[in-house]
Amino acid sequence: MEEWRNKEDVSTVYFSKFPMAYNEEDMWQVFQKYGKVWEVYIAKRRNSSGHQFGFVRFRGAQNEKELRSLMDNIHIRNIKLNVNIPKHNKQKRLVELGKQNFHGAYKNGANWRG
Repeated sequence: MEEWRNKEDVSTVYFSKFPMAYNEEDMWQVFQKYGKVWEVYIAKRRNSSGHQFGFVRFRGAQNEKELRSLMDNIHIRNIKLNVNIPKHNKQKRLVELGKQNFHGAYKNGANWRG
């Protein structure tokens, strides 16, 4: 069974610089104005700049760059949200490589989680 995250109509957007008090549910409400939100994840660790960060997945978005552009002017409590297309989109990269199987991803015969 194919996981929904692997589908072509699911787009992922990276976000950071949001109020510390905001959780996944709060960010879901912020993002639902821009499309059908499928998942919001906020990491427990910080990015290299020391900010909280997370990922939002949209279902049915036609163009990730256009979606990112629409979201580029979100302000929460006078803080401009940083949004971008993820640098490392694991699922799409694995599908492109054709190395994915049900139990994990493999590259050159070794377990690959990169």
